[in-house]
Amino acid sequence: MDKRLSVVLAVGLALAPAWAWAQSQGAPEAPSEAPAEAPSGKAAEKEKPPGVTGGYSWSKKPRRHYRGKRRKIDPNAPIATYPGFMMLPDGTSQLWVYVNKKVPVQVSKAPGRVTFVLTGAQIAVWNNTHVLATQFFDTPLSRARLRPDKAGAQLVLELRENVTPTHTVIDGPRGTMVLRVSLPRPSHSYVATDQVAPLGVGQSQSDRAAVHSAPRAPSAVKKPGPKP
Repeated sequence: MDKRLSVVLAVGLALAPAWAWAQSQGAPEAPSEAPAEAPSGKAAEKEKPPGVTGGYSWSKKPRRHYRGKRRKIDPNAPIATYPGFMMLPDGTSQLWVYVNKKVPVQVSKAPGRVTFVLTGAQIAVWNNTHVLATQFFDTPLSRARLRPDKAGAQLVLELRENVTPTHTVIDGPRGTMVLRVSLPRPSHSYVATDQVAPLGVGQSQSDRAAVHSAPRAPSAVKKPGPKP
C-alpha cells in the first residue's frame, strides 16, 4: 500500500509544473469578427460593383451604328452635285444640277414622271441625294431627287400635273456644266390663302408685279451735327 501511494505522489509532483503553466496561459482568444479594412485607391475602383441606376458609365461601350456600303468614287469621272429648286416671279419654277465635267443628257418620260440621265456622272456626297420637297410651292412639281444609277446620275421629277418640262445645258467655267430644267406655271394654286408662302408663292401675277415695281422708301440717314 505504501508503495502505490508513493507512485501516485511522484506522478502528481511531475504534472504539477505543466498544470501551473497551462493555468498561467489562460484560454485562447476568440477570433476577431471585425471586418477587414476596405482597399483604397485604384483597387477599390476595380472591386466596386456596377451601379443599378440609369446614366452614363465609362465602362459602357458605345453602340455600333450601321454604316451602309460605301460607293467607290472615280476621281477622274464627272461628279453631279448641288441639286436645287427655285420659284420665279412669273409663277414658273426651275431645277438645276451642277456637273464638274460635260456629260450627255438623256430624257425618259413615264406617266407622272420625267427622268434626266447624266450619263457617266457620279454622286460623291450622299447628302445630294435628299429629296427636294416641292409640294409646298405653287408648282406642278411634287418632288425631285438626284439619285445614282448604273448609267449615271439621275434627276427624277415627280409631277402632279400633265406638263412637259424643258431643259437646257449651260456651259460653265473650266469645262463644267449646269443642267437647268424649267417648269410652267401650275393650273391652280397649291398653297392655301391663309398660309404664308415663301418666295411670293400664292400671289397673283399683278401682286408680284406690284411688289417688284414698287419703289423703295429712302432710308433715313442721320446727318452729323455741328462740331462743338
